[in-house]
Amino acid sequence: MLWVAAHLPQLGLEIFQRRQPHGVQQPMVLAEDGRVRLVDDRARSAGVAVGASLATALSVAPQLIHFERDPAAEIERLRVLATMAHRFTPTVSVAPPAALLLEVEGSLNLFEGLGPLLGRLRRAVRRLGHGAALAAAHTPAAALALAKAGLEAPLSDFPDRAELTQRACEALAGAPIACTEIEARSIERLADMGLFEVGSLIRLPRHELGKRFGPGLVETLGKLTGAVPDPRAPEPLRERFRSSMHLLESVSSKKVLRLPMRRLAVELEAWLTARQLGARTLRWFFKPLAGRSACHSASRSTALPVRFAQPRIRANLLLEISALALDRIDLPAEVMSLSLVADAVEPIAQTGSTHRDLLGEGTSACQAPMDFVDRVTARLNGESVRALRRIDDHRPECATALGPATLPETTQPPSAEPLGSHSACPFLRPMWLLESPHPVNPERYRILSGPERIETGWWESPEGSALSTASHSARRDYFVAMNPDGARCWLFRPRTLDSNEAEQWYLHGYFA
Repeated sequence: MLWVAAHLPQLGLEIFQRRQPHGVQQPMVLAEDGRVRLVDDRARSAGVAVGASLATALSVAPQLIHFERDPAAEIERLRVLATMAHRFTPTVSVAPPAALLLEVEGSLNLFEGLGPLLGRLRRAVRRLGHGAALAAAHTPAAALALAKAGLEAPLSDFPDRAELTQRACEALAGAPIACTEIEARSIERLADMGLFEVGSLIRLPRHELGKRFGPGLVETLGKLTGAVPDPRAPEPLRERFRSSMHLLESVSSKKVLRLPMRRLAVELEAWLTARQLGARTLRWFFKPLAGRSACHSASRSTALPVRFAQPRIRANLLLEISALALDRIDLPAEVMSLSLVADAVEPIAQTGSTHRDLLGEGTSACQAPMDFVDRVTARLNGESVRALRRIDDHRPECATALGPATLPETTQPPSAEPLGSHSACPFLRPMWLLESPHPVNPERYRILSGPERIETGWWESPEGSALSTASHSARRDYFVAMNPDGARCWLFRPRTLDSNEAEQWYLHGYFA
């Protein structure tokens, strides 16, 4: 098995950095038990050191912003990253407090080798706002130790078992013992003995180590080398997407809200990509800052529904359409938290035919009109933009209806035959139907083709008149004819059971 570990050394601090609505401007540190645990680049440049007391750090950098470590938030963030990692392999495990483990042997051919896979994984983690150190090895414990140590075994893109084991063990020999999963108390005792690297520890007799340090140390070493099985519980892929962000400062500007909205949209794209889905309907929720004296109604969230003409997956387009919809609603005076929910999703295979451009990128054949529909719908609202949809009914007046601007027909691959050809449709249909058929004299028209017989709707009511509406049966013979002005028309005559009844013709529409 080929394991890849992604260690996120700044995870605890990055959780708070991404909650800054304006981005990070001041030095920041993460504290735990009154001590500095993590520092960002600004704090490090100001002279703040890891392990210093919080009081000392504030004296060195008075503008310092500090946060208390939140282990629960770290676990939740690892699960979000695990969702993203499912696009690379179905076997993803969370390794608290700040790492992921991926078994990728079966994915090498898909991503054209280990090197390209690691590059894509690194970019995907960075896009979610985190820095990661990656390493590959033959066991999950070895990969994790190498990633924590910042070491990488020099592997080929398609390493075999012998190469993987040999080079991983060579790199592991130089890793600090503190980067392994050995207990902290045992690490201190080993340091007192002058043992700091894994290589020096592995060379010692296991039997003697077990007597002095207990079986736990021997088992951990066996997991590092592969002598002991090391099963890891896989992280399940979430069935539904819902993500929230509580901001560190209240926001009163829609423009400023776009940064935290983008971060949630990127999370949604990662989830959709892992599940090969596209979002059809989203809902944003904006919760205001509510004090103790605020009324209950003032603390309610403002919901913003966003609908798309076809399933969408890219974060930039999700955000663009959402921002257009955001401009037409009133938000609370001060937004303190926001959430994103994907209500309706569909497989992206149903988004229509795709083709490859010169750069090898896949694009939808109907992307441009769908983008236009989404932008207009978001700018106005869902009720202002309507689409003419086809109905499975032979009666012309019942064959179309106005509905939401989802345009499902345009998402299907276009027919190779033009409308009206024999293979696509044996009869022509006019572009313009009259609101109600108009009686005419057939002697003034020249018949060009027909008849096309329509007999349907009989199950809805007893046989009615020739001018039956949508709730009555239809028994008609349609003809394509030309009127004295040269316009092509669509005529029909009702079929009646009474042969003595006078035959009446009707004009139902015009061809373009």
